[in-house]
Amino acid sequence: MMNGSFLRMKTDFLLHSEVLFTRTSVLIASNMGYITKLMRIKNVGIPPKFLGNDLESEIRKRASSLVTGTQTKHGLVISVEKFKIDDEGEIKFDNTGFTRYTVILKVKMYVPILGEKVKTTVKDVPSNGFYVDEPVDIFVGANSRSTKKVGDSVSITITKVTFNKGKFMVLAKET
Repeated sequence: MMNGSFLRMKTDFLLHSEVLFTRTSVLIASNMGYITKLMRIKNVGIPPKFLGNDLESEIRKRASSLVTGTQTKHGLVISVEKFKIDDEGEIKFDNTGFTRYTVILKVKMYVPILGEKVKTTVKDVPSNGFYVDEPVDIFVGANSRSTKKVGDSVSITITKVTFNKGKFMVLAKET
């Protein structure tokens, strides 16, 4: 487990909803599969009708909606904890009239950790095993003794974690 440890992550890029945003390398703290990370998002577009009194709220809402639920090789963005506008905005002449802002977000991410023990509940039971109720899909292969039903409590250990085509693939065994 990485309880209380620190990591350094490299920069990566993701094209999402016509906005290219950059995740900047920062020192982060982790605890039981959850990490806190700073993200710099460039080109958060705000339509002209929102350039009034509640501009900051609109920028926060749009930036949060761009990243919440996004999976990267570093984890799944669960929530935005803090927010800061990093520049004064720039009008782009791209036929939209949007003003573009760079935003820094402090986000909470879930990262499945190899060997992590999780107490959770069964979410789905296909014929070859079951899925558990966690932020990312975790599949537990069939055990000849297992007769799990949706809602059953289970303890699992994560045995394999891969990131492929923008999504985590996580396997576990019942413990």
